[in-house]
Amino acid sequence: MNSGNFSQKNNDQKAFVIAWIIGCIFYFVEYVVRSSPAVMIRELTIFYDINDLRVSSVLGTYYYTYSITSLIAGIGLDRFGGKYAITSGIAMLSLGCVLFSIPLVYIGDAGRLLQGAGSAFAFTGCVYLASHGFHAGKIATAIGFTQCIGMLGGSAGQFITGPLIHNGLSLQTYWITLGAICFVIGLLIYLITPTEKKNDGGFTKSRLLIPYKIVFSNSQSYLSGMISGLLFAPTTIFAMTWGIAFFQQDRNRSYHDSVIICSMVALGWVIGSPFLGWLTDKIGLRKPILLGGIFLMIICCAQLFFVPNLIPEVVNGSANIKKHFIK
Repeated sequence: MNSGNFSQKNNDQKAFVIAWIIGCIFYFVEYVVRSSPAVMIRELTIFYDINDLRVSSVLGTYYYTYSITSLIAGIGLDRFGGKYAITSGIAMLSLGCVLFSIPLVYIGDAGRLLQGAGSAFAFTGCVYLASHGFHAGKIATAIGFTQCIGMLGGSAGQFITGPLIHNGLSLQTYWITLGAICFVIGLLIYLITPTEKKNDGGFTKSRLLIPYKIVFSNSQSYLSGMISGLLFAPTTIFAMTWGIAFFQQDRNRSYHDSVIICSMVALGWVIGSPFLGWLTDKIGLRKPILLGGIFLMIICCAQLFFVPNLIPEVVNGSANIKKHFIK
């Protein structure tokens, strides 16, 4: 390799690192978008003129497109590169935020669907950028840092957004601002991420389906997916959606206290993910850590719902930490 090619490769590597940093900001904002509706359930019922059940339907549409598009995001990155795939995801998230600011429930549904589709490119995109910007020995650290940033966004989406909404910030202003922030992030990603030359030779439908055949023909894939999904459920379904309403209406806690309690779950991820990841690599075993996390989750949830006065709810929420160790 001549000096010119080496210099170009080095410059591209630095550009990918910078793009990864911006991608982490995208992941942070994506989690703000995902978690913040939990602090505005009452406001959304008024904004869209619907009941609580319909609000849950609107918010739940996020995960329909998020789950489906997650399967497509990887192919898009491999096929078109990070520059175009990640920018497309951010554009969908930005448009979804803007549509969510329109007080028509069906447009809100469409906005939430776009938010889920765009968010699917966040973590996958960050991993892709990290793999191009860092040496192999540092990728795991970069991924762990990415997860921390995302969960900080999940906590901020409740801990910071809650007081803003409670003190009178309008939903339209909030969601349009998030859409504008996403637009700026997408523009930076597009300008900074190097353009990759993709070899289209031999790209056929059969080759497109090979990775899916490998994944779906392995029974471990279903076990891993089921465990990961169940471990994630208390965060996404409870803490990031209905937790605040639960503590207000069923436990008679103040709005302020309810927001803090639920935001502790995401903060628990921030602390627990890198620590348990390090511990897993340290002992060289994944199953003991995974099983320990599962039992801790069961104990914390059981105590929270059946013996609520035994441990303060804030401590219980922060103990609700999860990490996916099946690779």
